[in-house]
Amino acid sequence: MRTIAVVCLLLVFAIPQVRAGGVSVNPTRPTFSDNAHPMATGHLEFELGGHFWKHDQFGLPFLLKLGLADPVEFKLGGEGFRWNGVAEEFGFSNLGLFVKARFLRQRGMTPAMGFLGAIILPTASDNLREKTCDLGFLLLMTGQFGPMSWDLNTGIRMRAIDSRNTLTDIPVILALSARIVGPLGVVMEMADYIPMSNQDNALHLLGAITWSLSPRLVMDFAFVKGFDGAPDWEVHFGFTTTLARLW
Repeated sequence: MRTIAVVCLLLVFAIPQVRAGGVSVNPTRPTFSDNAHPMATGHLEFELGGHFWKHDQFGLPFLLKLGLADPVEFKLGGEGFRWNGVAEEFGFSNLGLFVKARFLRQRGMTPAMGFLGAIILPTASDNLREKTCDLGFLLLMTGQFGPMSWDLNTGIRMRAIDSRNTLTDIPVILALSARIVGPLGVVMEMADYIPMSNQDNALHLLGAITWSLSPRLVMDFAFVKGFDGAPDWEVHFGFTTTLARLW
């Protein structure tokens, strides 16, 4: 655990933030949703957090984002290292590869629109979680009006496609966020995963606060109440920071 903490600190503080001034962070955490806006071209951004849920479960989700070219972004991340307190197991979870592209900028009342493609690779440690391959595709819509913004995501997820029972659901996610005063912001979100196969519906209601320490560093804290097939409760906390401009 100490080694992980040291590596994270090095990533945040030791990597030079070369020529990254003037670019604000574009966080996707701590919510289940994503926005339609890609990272600035050539900029590298990092997200890291803690994730608690029932039965002594703890994770260190992370996300590394790179603006490839306007308007395309590449992401690498996932649940990261996980601790299962019931089985007393610790290890690395499955790893995700994501590509996001915006195809429409916001014009008046018409929101910005984009899509997100995802593949989750079976990289989990033995006995930590099911080592399966997942696929996903989301349509992203984002609107901003003064200090308020909204994100709407929908699409399809196919989980465990390399096993006997593929689980398919339709995400329907709506997030509302607003800057309250100074660096303080709030987020309210509803994330529902409507089952298309033999599985439970999973509904999450999330409330979060964010604190902008600088344009390039945002802290967050969220509480999630789950219903049906979702965990009873979750706690998310972490940060998003711009690391560097690579080109």
